[in-house]
Amino acid sequence: MMRFRHGLALLCLSWMTSCCDAQPQAAFGLPPAGQPVLGTLATEATIARRWVLTAGAKRSVAMRPQRPSRAQYWTLAPVGKNTVRLQLFEAGRLWSLAVDRETGRVAIERSDDKFEQLWRVSRSPRSPQAVRLQSVGFRGLFLTGETDSQVSLKPPSGLAAQEWIFDPAPPPPAVNIPVQQMAEHAMRPNPPLPPAVTRLVNTHTSELLVRVTDLRSGTFVDLAIPAGGSRNFEFQRDAGATFVERYQVAGPLGNVFQQQFVTAVPPVVYYDVTVYEKFLQSIAIDRTGKSPQRIEDINYQPKGVGYFVIPPGDLFPGGELDVFRSAKRANNPGAVRPLDPKTFSEAEPTQDPLKRALQELSDR
Repeated sequence: MMRFRHGLALLCLSWMTSCCDAQPQAAFGLPPAGQPVLGTLATEATIARRWVLTAGAKRSVAMRPQRPSRAQYWTLAPVGKNTVRLQLFEAGRLWSLAVDRETGRVAIERSDDKFEQLWRVSRSPRSPQAVRLQSVGFRGLFLTGETDSQVSLKPPSGLAAQEWIFDPAPPPPAVNIPVQQMAEHAMRPNPPLPPAVTRLVNTHTSELLVRVTDLRSGTFVDLAIPAGGSRNFEFQRDAGATFVERYQVAGPLGNVFQQQFVTAVPPVVYYDVTVYEKFLQSIAIDRTGKSPQRIEDINYQPKGVGYFVIPPGDLFPGGELDVFRSAKRANNPGAVRPLDPKTFSEAEPTQDPLKRALQELSDR
């Protein structure tokens, strides 16, 4: 399905404060599930120009100058925990902001029960009030609205083009937009999966520090794994869910349009893993001959090896996981989570410092 190569906001509602994937929906300031809200969408990169998300010809979307247009007023409909649908009503039917499953192109499609039409709201690292819109269909990629008018999916960058502002101000009187109401809403979790019992293995020649971060809460666990050693860890797993939505839209002549979606949503990623090597940075040698030990100090620093996510749901069965090779395979040492350099500080070693240092240098 994912042929597209994986390389999405200041959702500024009047009742919004902050948000985070791991917090309850109320913490987002989103409207309650089942209560859609109409408004415009801009990014921090385009708001100074008054450019907003706009539906165009051939189902395209772009950032365009704001004007009195039905193509710029989106209905934000919360459909599940931290999950929303962005819809327009045009030509007597509902349309959703979606991602093409074959190409990864962002466009509008006839609203349907496809999880590629859903977006997860998550807090941005740039600002406590900013949120980003992550594609449910393309995990790890975020909606991006650029100053060159392009709208696309990109990996998280922390740039202003991924900070989305939802303005719930009503459209001008000249823009007549039928009001969407959600007549039915339900979230049906799939049967739960047991935790995946995992043995984290270090096949490297140096000690590793493995930081396992729970993306639901932002908390983490640090595990020091010696060379050739292992540690056990239990990963909780999401089983996915089914969302039920039924919309009603009143037409200008009093007629009522209805449409229902039953969307099977894939499991969510719960954890990411950062791997650091315990790297020998420097050795302090006493050249005065006054110290009882010639090696006075050995300084170790954490050196990023790589960062990877634990696959969601039953895609991750547990068992043995080589964290060093997985981190190296990710080829992204610059993407590791920040770590306090003192994390590797330790008590005075029982082994002779010089022998220990020479042994570690010879292992490299």
